[in-house]
Amino acid sequence: MITLFLIALLVSSIPFSFADPDPLQDFCIADLEAQPSINGFPCKPASSVTSDDFFFDGLSKEGNTGNVFGANVTAGNVRAFPGLNTLGLSMNRVDLAPGAVNPPHIHPRSTELVLVIKGKLLVGFVTTGNVFHSKVVTRGKLFVIPRGLVHFQKNVGKGKALAFTAFDSQLPGVVNLPLTLFGSTPPIPNDVLIKGFQVDEDVVKGIKSNAIVDDDNGARGGVVHERGGERGGGGSAAEIRTMLHGLGCGCQIQSVARSGELTIDSLRFYTADS
Repeated sequence: MITLFLIALLVSSIPFSFADPDPLQDFCIADLEAQPSINGFPCKPASSVTSDDFFFDGLSKEGNTGNVFGANVTAGNVRAFPGLNTLGLSMNRVDLAPGAVNPPHIHPRSTELVLVIKGKLLVGFVTTGNVFHSKVVTRGKLFVIPRGLVHFQKNVGKGKALAFTAFDSQLPGVVNLPLTLFGSTPPIPNDVLIKGFQVDEDVVKGIKSNAIVDDDNGARGGVVHERGGERGGGGSAAEIRTMLHGLGCGCQIQSVARSGELTIDSLRFYTADS
């Protein structure tokens, strides 16, 4: 009886929340130069806050879909838009070429609301009961994806498609299944994937060879995940990596050097925080 009472007392003391914790101040502009705390970034001094800290134009620009999936996700999370810190929401822009797929992935910390602006998207997710729900979504229509479930978007229209996705987290996170399973560092052993997917070793090796093109930092390729509003320029792979990390992008670079020069427009990004 005492044990049950202690368990009940412990459970009742845990604050349950299905999104980010509520803020305790009007705002907390993220100081991206500081180390993140348990939930969010430390606040920028209020005396140095300006109106520009509450503004972000990164989602106004069309993303580059010149990658293997034909999709580009421009992140509008706290890393790109520090004004979102502690506010419990964020938004992405998703550009898809005809026939493109934003491959199966998971947002571990957020529900997702998809609003189609242009084109026609097949949006679907799979429940923990292994039930597949999907809908063809057109301009002005919404589709909601519950938190933590595997989902995707595919352009099933004749032209380009554009969608904006809203999240109830400043940093919803993303687990891109093809890249996570076949492009992790260090890699998942082949025999685990062979047994798990019930396929031959050649199939696993083939998928891995298509999923990864390493640079000198072991970076991974895939869907373009860009930090909005920060493209352009050129330089060596090391210079571009240093610049992006200095901006707080958290991106990993995947590309092949040509004559020692790379341009940001030619790179493909994968970030676990978009």
